[in-house]
Amino acid sequence: MELPKLDDRPSSEDGLINWLLFLKGTDPTHWKVLKMNETGLEKAMETLQYLSQDSKARLVYEARQKYLHDQASFEEGSREEKEKLREEKEKLREEKEKLREEKEKLREEKEKLREEKEKLRDKRERLRDEMETLRDKRERLRAEEERFRQERMEMSVPECVKEGLQEVAARMLSMGLALEMVAQVTGLPAEELETLR
Repeated sequence: MELPKLDDRPSSEDGLINWLLFLKGTDPTHWKVLKMNETGLEKAMETLQYLSQDSKARLVYEARQKYLHDQASFEEGSREEKEKLREEKEKLREEKEKLREEKEKLREEKEKLREEKEKLRDKRERLRDEMETLRDKRERLRAEEERFRQERMEMSVPECVKEGLQEVAARMLSMGLALEMVAQVTGLPAEELETLR
């Protein structure tokens, strides 16, 4: 609704039109009709009359209005500052949460590395044990090979030939031949020939 197009006649039914007429600056002679059914409008008219008559009261009123305006501005500024602080606090909380998550990831990575290190240590232990086992097997095989070689050397002269040589050596010794000569002829060791005398 536009004030210039507003009809200047007061309405006894519509309080909004009466308020608009008052704000438009209707002649004070019509105020009695305007305030008939509007107690709030009557109070506004009384305040306006009071302020219009006394310049000191008007200054006080203006000072009060300025104070209220300044207070509203201050509160608005405070509200904005509080909002900024709240937003910064929220950002800090989010950053703290991110740091906590990163710290948790690092802890998990560290745990994985520790587990990997443990696995590698166990694997190294198993390899050392296997190498020890292989070394023992190699030693046993070498011993077996040596024993087999000794047995083969001992078996290189058949038993029957050995027995024959022992008989010949015993006859030679019984004939009085020297032990060294018998050992040289038969190839039997002197210790073994001593047992044949």
